[in-house]
Formats: sequence, structure tokens, C-alpha cells
Amino acid sequence: MKTIQKLTAAILLTASCAGLSVSCVPRSETKNLKIICYNILYGMRRDTTQGKRLFAEWVRQQNPDILALQEVNDFTQFTLETLAAKYGHDYAVISKDPKLIPGSVGLRTKFPVSISSKSPVVNVDKVLDNMWHGFIKCKVEGYNVIVLHLNPHLYEARRREIRTVLETVKQSGLFEKWIIMGDFNTVSPLDSAVYADGKYLQRKKEQEKVHTRNNNLPDGQLDFAVSQAILDFGFVDAGWADRENYRKDGFTRRIDFIYVSPDLRDRIVSCRYITDDFTAAYSDHIPVELVLKHDSE
Repeated sequence: MKTIQKLTAAILLTASCAGLSVSCVPRSETKNLKIICYNILYGMRRDTTQGKRLFAEWVRQQNPDILALQEVNDFTQFTLETLAAKYGHDYAVISKDPKLIPGSVGLRTKFPVSISSKSPVVNVDKVLDNMWHGFIKCKVEGYNVIVLHLNPHLYEARRREIRTVLETVKQSGLFEKWIIMGDFNTVSPLDSAVYADGKYLQRKKEQEKVHTRNNNLPDGQLDFAVSQAILDFGFVDAGWADRENYRKDGFTRRIDFIYVSPDLRDRIVSCRYITDDFTAAYSDHIPVELVLKHDSE
């Protein structure tokens, strides 16, 4: 009798898992994943509070799942982790830690990028060679992520750097679930209408007269080649994909971008600038926020 009862229970359990009940089948839950990318201007130096309290409060209010930063000056791995914990991120990685680079002086340890997250940041590569500021490649929540800061002074250097970035993507396997974000220090051909009046070009020419070592204007024109290379590779400009949102919040002269691989295009919920009292005062860049539909196990 006991054997018959056990056999009956096993049959019922099998039938249940086969279709009569979904409780036995693991299901993924769709939620929104919020990503913010922000150049914080010399390590958020305008926030003079102890431990960058105002910045930490602002991030906590925004509540991103992933935060990518550029110009994380004067931070170490330890102080970045300490800051991240204040806004609820248990995981953080910085590209350059002066305490960990022997004989560290000058630009080799300045202007690092960083990433922090509520979820583990794994498979981390920090690329500094042949880069002015460098980039981090890692995996978070199943996404392949690159956080970068391209050369601000020379258009030829930026072109070389983006070739390195795109070759990194190419050599990494399937072109799926990729997110590249940061300060690209260059404009996009998608925004060419914004520059048609020539005012931005004239401003850049005046800057070149002052900063004579800079060479950001090939043949005296704006350089769209870096952004074009990214688009030609197949990446989608998330801001352009949701450009109505961008326009409402100041869709003008962009050099900060978030790009996603084509498989993520239809998962874009929104992409916008975050314009508020804090971002108006504490950096010369405006953060970019991307929200994706995300399947979590």
C-alpha cells in the first residue's frame, strides 16, 4: 500500500510540473533596471561635505541599480566602496587606484572611471594601456558592460581608443547584452542638426586657440568619426532611441552617451538626462539615465 501511495504521489508531482501547475517551473520576473552614467567633475569636488554626503544622498534618491562614473579623482578602491555603501551599492570597482600602482604619478592615476552596483560586478578587466583615461569591462546582472572616458584633447587618439574598445567587444563572443557608456568627448552624427548653425564649431575653434596642444577638429570641422564607428559596429544610441525624452530634458550637445547592443533596443523603457537642482550645480556634465526591461531569475 505504501509503495502504491508513493508511486501515485510521484505521478501527481510529475503531472503537476508538466503543466497542471506552474509552481514547479522556475520563472523569470520582468522588472526595470535603472542605470546612471555621470561624469562627476574631478571627483565631485564641488561637494565639500564629509564623505561626499550630498552626492551619496542624491544617488540614494535616484536609486540606480548600476552607477557608472567618470573623473573619480582622489578615490581609492576602499574609499569608493565606502561611498557606494552609503547609497546602497555593495559592489564597486575603480579603474585606477594610486595605492596599487607602483610609482604612481601624474595622469596614470588621474581621472579613473568606476562602476558600482547592487549586484556583484564580475569578470572585471581594467584597460589602461593605449588609453588616455582607460576603461572597465565587466559583467553585471548578465550584461556585458564597458565604462569609459575617451581622450579629451586629440581626435586621432579618440579614434584609436574606440577601435580598442570595439575590438574588445568583437573578441568577447556574442554581440548580445552589451552596454557601453561614459564620457566620449565627441559629438554624434545623429545630432548634426543641432550643430548646423556653426555656433558650437566656432566655440571649439576658440578653445583650440587657447589650448594650443589640443587637436579636436579634423580639417577644422567637428569630428563625428568616433560615434559613427560605434553606430557602424551595430550599437544603438539609447538616448536617440528615446529622443523625445532627451529633448524634453535638454537634448542639445551631447558628449556623454549610453549605447546598447541591438538585442536591447526593444527593452529600452526610457533614456534621459537627469536635470535637477543637484545636477545643475555639482558637475559640468549632466548624468544620463537608462531604464531597461530586465528579466531576473
